[in-house]
Amino acid sequence: MSIVMLYIVMLLVRLRVWWTTLVWGGMGAIVLLIDAVLLPRVGIVGAAFSQLISSVAGASLVVGLNWELFRRTFRLVWIPQAGAALLGVSLLAHFWQNRALSAGQSLGQLALGGIIFVFGLIVTRYLHVSELVALQKAFSGKSSLRRAVPLEANSA
Repeated sequence: MSIVMLYIVMLLVRLRVWWTTLVWGGMGAIVLLIDAVLLPRVGIVGAAFSQLISSVAGASLVVGLNWELFRRTFRLVWIPQAGAALLGVSLLAHFWQNRALSAGQSLGQLALGGIIFVFGLIVTRYLHVSELVALQKAFSGKSSLRRAVPLEANSA
């Protein structure tokens, strides 16, 4: 889904609004159709399957519409790097399955899973610590991308 959202932005920047509408509408229609068939038979697993199929279809379409950009920017090594990080989260989920948890415990598990995933991205060199530092600076307002002239000076 994140690939779809990223490349939808690229379509919007290129003013291809009707394609954006078609992608979102098509993905929604796929979810509704598959849900109508699978939800009564298999429950929540059917809903997950419909989301997966819809996301793959949407990603295929937006990557095709942005093929030149995708070809220039996507690195194949990212797939095993992200997969290795996901393996750590999958192992965590495997060891914690079939336990009744409180809301606080569930949030703790989500936080730990996120930490393990980010750690896995760093270990596989998909993500660098310097990128996390830049992200932290951007959120704290200490980024080097600040305006050169304060807003008050512009109004004078």
